[in-house]
Amino acid sequence: MYTTYRQSSFSSSPFRVALSLILHLALVILLIFPTFSAPFLKSFYFIRTASSSSATVYGAFGSCTEGTGGKCTSFKVGWDGGDIFAPQWLISAMVTWLPAFGLSIITLLVTLPALFRRPIVLGLWRILDFFTSLATSLSFGFTLSLMIRAKAELKAAGYTTSSYGSALWIGAAALGVSILISFVGPPIIVRAVFESLPTGPGVNDIGYVDHSQPRGFVGYEGSPAPIDSQRHIGEYQEQEQEPVAGRGGWFARFDRKKRAQEKELEREEQEKSDRDRREGRIAEAIV
Repeated sequence: MYTTYRQSSFSSSPFRVALSLILHLALVILLIFPTFSAPFLKSFYFIRTASSSSATVYGAFGSCTEGTGGKCTSFKVGWDGGDIFAPQWLISAMVTWLPAFGLSIITLLVTLPALFRRPIVLGLWRILDFFTSLATSLSFGFTLSLMIRAKAELKAAGYTTSSYGSALWIGAAALGVSILISFVGPPIIVRAVFESLPTGPGVNDIGYVDHSQPRGFVGYEGSPAPIDSQRHIGEYQEQEQEPVAGRGGWFARFDRKKRAQEKELEREEQEKSDRDRREGRIAEAIV
């Protein structure tokens, strides 16, 4: 009778950590421009309209007129469309750029400990990554729909020129980066490992001896011969889980290899000592 326990093995690499952090940082930087486009950053806007007398640029939370004496509207969710002929709810939907930007910052902060070889909360990272990608997708989807509709309406209304602005393309790049982050995954790799452990006094999945089971000989499932339970438990308890990151995180495999070699040398010396002792006893008995 055997009990199967599930364990997780974690590993990381400098390249994976660097790639993940660069992508997260790039997402935060890219989301700054559509989120704080006109009226905050006048040079970044989603669409520009121009007539014979004036030109206006539109951002996520307002608009600015160009030229001498040009001015910007105040920050407002669902700003007055002005020359933009579109439903008010679609204009208001651009507020989703704010939560997308905020979530990207939080996700970056959750990822930062990996840079210093410290563990990260994997479950929290996955939740934040999902909602960041969702918010970015919704933001860009609403904005693109609004701008396509607005440009068509402006053309029909007789405006001489209307063109998309840089904030729209930067938003598209941010969406691409958020999708790439989802494919690349976290800065750590999690591999599920299934170990068949005995029902005799064994070790549970966090490394503690389970005294609730009866004592006796134990062995791995399918093994032809039993293994001494105490020796097996002792060896199992000496094993260490591979850290996600941290002291020895990236180089832990070298430490483990060194410790394994030292234990092997100790075992060989002990066997040699036992063999010499037995030979000595045999020699004494013969004499």
